[in-house]
Amino acid sequence: MQVHAFQVVPHVGVGPVKLGMSRQEARQAMAGFGEMQQGRNSQEEDYLSRNFRVAFDSTDTVEFIELSAGGTVAAVYKGSNLFELAAAEAVKWIGQDATPAPETEGGHTYTFPDLELSLWRSQVSSARRREGWSFQTVALAKWGYFNGA
Repeated sequence: MQVHAFQVVPHVGVGPVKLGMSRQEARQAMAGFGEMQQGRNSQEEDYLSRNFRVAFDSTDTVEFIELSAGGTVAAVYKGSNLFELAAAEAVKWIGQDATPAPETEGGHTYTFPDLELSLWRSQVSSARRREGWSFQTVALAKWGYFNGA
């Protein structure tokens, strides 16, 4: 199985998809990654076995990009695959660039409002390589999505 390493760049985008792109531009950017699948609603489109999700705002421009762990994608932030780091290490790694918002969900979600970046996991575990040891999704959004600006 081929793993696609996508660079996560705050305020810019993930891999070939940039925040603010039109729906058509995003589709063209993802054309080499297989068929598009309809997301949970008409404002979302999925690629790579639903491991790469693109969401559009009311003007049909990219406002949110989410990568999900599962074998076909790597979420690379400044040289490290966030899906391969322990959750605490991932928070510390990104925390070199921004302070996370106060965590209110028992370790399930960490948001970095200044970067418009969020990490999520369904379970919390410190046992190495167990479910919940690392984050399951990495999301990047346009300015104001997470920080309320």
